[in-house]
Amino acid sequence: MALGAPNYRVVRLVVVQGLGLALIGLALGLAAALAFGQLLAGPVFDVNPRDPIILAGVSTVLPSIALAASYVPAGRAAGFDPLFALRHR
Repeated sequence: MALGAPNYRVVRLVVVQGLGLALIGLALGLAAALAFGQLLAGPVFDVNPRDPIILAGVSTVLPSIALAASYVPAGRAAGFDPLFALRHR
């Protein structure tokens, strides 16, 4: 912003970075759940480790939470005065 970036670009940058990290974590978590789910299938009864409803639910809820969690700091970053930050370094 100190070099002329508009507010919407700052918001987009922060949100895209936050969602990117969340999607990488989601992909790794789903891969681990599919790979190691059979280990927990024995002790927990009546649970399918590859239940598509649960996997789809997690795949939709986690990115929406990550979007909300990254949008709030992005809005704060866009509303911050860059001259104040440069003066009080």
